[in-house]
Amino acid sequence: MGKFLRKRLISLLITLLLVSLVGFALTAYPPETLAFDKCHNEFGDNQNEQKCIDKLVAELGFDRPLFYFEIASLAEPDTLYKVYPFSLRKVLRRHALRSGNWEAVQQWHLSLSAARQALRTSEPNPAYQTLLGAIQTWESSLHAQDFEAYRLRVIELSHGPDIPNSLSSLMANTCEQGKVLLNTRQGWRTYVPRIIWHGTSCRYHQWISRMAKGDWGTTLNHLPVRSEIMRMVGNSAPVVCLGLLIAVVLGTWLGVASARRAGSAFDRISTAGVFALDAVPVFWAGILLLVLLANPKGLHIFPIGFDNIRTHPGENILRWVLPLVVYSYGGIAIVTRLIRLQVLEALNQDFVRTARAKGLSTQAVVWKHAFRQAWVTLATIVAGLIPALVGGSIIIEHLFTIHGIGEGLEKASANADTSFLLASLTLTAFLTAVGYLVADLLYVMVDPRIRLLPTRNEA
Repeated sequence: MGKFLRKRLISLLITLLLVSLVGFALTAYPPETLAFDKCHNEFGDNQNEQKCIDKLVAELGFDRPLFYFEIASLAEPDTLYKVYPFSLRKVLRRHALRSGNWEAVQQWHLSLSAARQALRTSEPNPAYQTLLGAIQTWESSLHAQDFEAYRLRVIELSHGPDIPNSLSSLMANTCEQGKVLLNTRQGWRTYVPRIIWHGTSCRYHQWISRMAKGDWGTTLNHLPVRSEIMRMVGNSAPVVCLGLLIAVVLGTWLGVASARRAGSAFDRISTAGVFALDAVPVFWAGILLLVLLANPKGLHIFPIGFDNIRTHPGENILRWVLPLVVYSYGGIAIVTRLIRLQVLEALNQDFVRTARAKGLSTQAVVWKHAFRQAWVTLATIVAGLIPALVGGSIIIEHLFTIHGIGEGLEKASANADTSFLLASLTLTAFLTAVGYLVADLLYVMVDPRIRLLPTRNEA
């Protein structure tokens, strides 16, 4: 048993690690407007705006590489992750891969940045603004043909009558650097791969270290993610747990009853009802129940909305009815179908016929012998329902105004709050992994032979 448990714990840790890697990769790059729009709204001048961007980028950890290593080519530098905004990073990488010469790309961009800064710090002038717009367009060009056309346009504008000689010479140097970049061809460097090692200074290592210490980060509103998630989970947990309990208990009873009466009218009706429930989408069922049973202009039997879901059920019993129905009906359908199949198969086994021949009652045969075979399936179902209920809570909580984790995930997705999304994903994955670990332990308790089955290496 100890060896079996160790293997399952190692599998759990590996699963959590993989989930955290995938989740971090998917949420590591929020929309670039996250930092830049916020700073643009707070500051009107470019200098303070850039300081705000640099500070926010450092706070969010965007100034560090993503993972411990990356696979790149000889044409790419090992510090490209430091380039902001992301659109500029894409342009520079495209030029580096096309030319195969990062030094030429770097010299061109440094010269272009100096020219742009000189134009911005000069006195306001329509000619300066036109030239500045041409420079920005040139900087964002991706294709070689467009690159040359914009370079020639900058040369033309830099020789205008309103452009002083100092700026003209600066622009001439920039255009010369652009010509060098355009004519550089070291394409073979693009096809030679290399591994860039960043070590523990990467963003993933910093995040996973803080998570292990209990620091889940802060939201965009500078609130602790851990306390916010715990508060929302406290609002969602009562409904989710009650819905799961109802689904398991009622689904188990219906599945066993249908198996005992296989082929009867009760079995046919319950099976048809289960398939009908399984086909009804959650959002449609919730809207339909609200329109039919909680409509102020029609049948207003059930109130909706929770100021505090942790209120004792006896105080607002009617408020719990519709959310619990929507939370549990899908689980009831799944549990009923699978338990019916397992119990029906067990009732046709020799050990059940032997138990009946010994004079045991039907109740004892079904629940003590046949239902024991369904425990493994039931444990798997319960473990799989946990993430399904958490995911479905986004729609259900929105419909019934429950201020829980579903509402938090909805707002975090809309606002690109990656810290909240990552912590929620990790917590859900942990609960799911623990659920499957408990299911594995139940397998062993029901059938001790499972832990004795040889692995592929032992077979």
